[in-house]
Amino acid sequence: LVRRAKEEGFEHYEISNFAKPSYRSQHNSIYWNDEPYLGFGPSAHSYNGVSRQWNVSNLSQYINYMGMSDEIVEKEILSIEDKYNEYVMTSLRTSWGCNVDRISEKYGEKYSRHFLKNIQGYLESDKMLQDDKRYFLTDEGMLFADGIAADLFF
Repeated sequence: LVRRAKEEGFEHYEISNFAKPSYRSQHNSIYWNDEPYLGFGPSAHSYNGVSRQWNVSNLSQYINYMGMSDEIVEKEILSIEDKYNEYVMTSLRTSWGCNVDRISEKYGEKYSRHFLKNIQGYLESDKMLQDDKRYFLTDEGMLFADGIAADLFF
């Protein structure tokens, strides 16, 4: 599938997404680029860079709670480790990969050192490639993305 899609001019820009040039999903790219988003309605999720919130899934409860209280929303405050792990997991899914400078800037040097130490085996096994400060999975590496990301988690 990957080979055939590329032959037909599709870009494999995320593990489960292909697009013709200039037609990438703008919606999903927000998640992969760690940008804030706001969700409305039952089960909708929101993210502000510090926490993730999600509305109750039951439509009747959602309608009954609307405007009355915070009972409509559940909230998860993200630790620095959560944010680092999520960045690694989501960015490795993309063709643009993980940027080690971004890891240093957003999460700190101990996280970038941890990342660089733990990717060596994947670089040697041809499951990852490096382009300056950017690390991304090869087509073969994408088949192991979840396991690789888990190995890089802090």
